[in-house]
Amino acid sequence: MILTALPRSLASVPASRLLLAAAVLGGATLLGWVVAGHRLIALLDRVTTAPVGVPTTPTWYALNEGNDASFDVGGTGDTRAYAIGLEWRVVERPPGHVSLETPEGSIVLGTITRCCSRGGDSRRYEFIPEPGDSVTLTRRRSRVPWPRPFAFNFLGSSAWWGRYVYHRLTWRKSTGARLDVVWRDEQRFLARQGWIDQYMSTPPITTLRPGR
Repeated sequence: MILTALPRSLASVPASRLLLAAAVLGGATLLGWVVAGHRLIALLDRVTTAPVGVPTTPTWYALNEGNDASFDVGGTGDTRAYAIGLEWRVVERPPGHVSLETPEGSIVLGTITRCCSRGGDSRRYEFIPEPGDSVTLTRRRSRVPWPRPFAFNFLGSSAWWGRYVYHRLTWRKSTGARLDVVWRDEQRFLARQGWIDQYMSTPPITTLRPGR
């Protein structure tokens, strides 16, 4: 009854060959998912991601120049050093303030509360936002993980699954200027610890919209 409903080209093929073809197709699909899963998830993340927690307002900021340059953002009991953009330039302008210059323009981030040398011409700027600034930090993650079947760790637990997590810092000025910085990190799943951030130093995607 089933064979009569199939096209003649398929009805004439032995069932064993159909099963073999299905097995080969399934194996190729699985192999592709293992090899290119992280790339496929990155594409899917452009369409949809899942929120993690609620947006927060950081209370502490610092920009570090030099070979290990970073943008430190923190709140109560939680501070994280993020990689800076490849084309970022930190300047002390106007006097007493720190500004960020990008190919899209510049934005004053805040009032300097402490400035110190990090060796050579590199400096560390600690600052607070200007009155009227609105700063939020949000966190989102991939909705679908990808498998990591070859991630053997002989010294501890192996992370068999991975996914991306995104940190977005949005800085709005009273002038209408807006800075969006998105850092993408990777999380890996450990059976006893759950999802763990890898703290990768990937440069962020930076978008700056000048104000009036």
